[in-house]
Amino acid sequence: MRKRYHGYKGSIAADRSAIVTDYRFSDAAPHDSNFIDELTAGEKKMVVADSAYRSVEREAALERRGVICALMFKRQRGQQELPPLLKGLNRLIAPIRAAVEHPFAWIKNMGHRRVRYRGRRRNEFDFGLMLVAYNWKRSLSLTGAK
Repeated sequence: MRKRYHGYKGSIAADRSAIVTDYRFSDAAPHDSNFIDELTAGEKKMVVADSAYRSVEREAALERRGVICALMFKRQRGQQELPPLLKGLNRLIAPIRAAVEHPFAWIKNMGHRRVRYRGRRRNEFDFGLMLVAYNWKRSLSLTGAK
């Protein structure tokens, strides 16, 4: 059996209703946090994301823009567990953050677990088309169309 390699990844921005508003596609080398600033540049109210995206610089930049920073909290090195206040805040953020996971779950359920083509451009185009299909399906669910 041939060895498989993970070569690409997609990052998305979604609104509260789980509609994808923007995306980035890259090879697997850059860390996910490299794209959050681009994906949230137009956000005016609140940015909600996983703890991997939390940094002092990012928090300060969002605060300067007047945007609420609702990035999940993570333990500091050597800390056994989060303080109860931060755990509580994470519990408030989690259901909102979950909306961004819905498009990925839908894509995987459609059988799209691996890239299908050679080359980044074709796979990026394929990823974009999957997001368009997801948004179309999701918009029908939101409007109650049968």
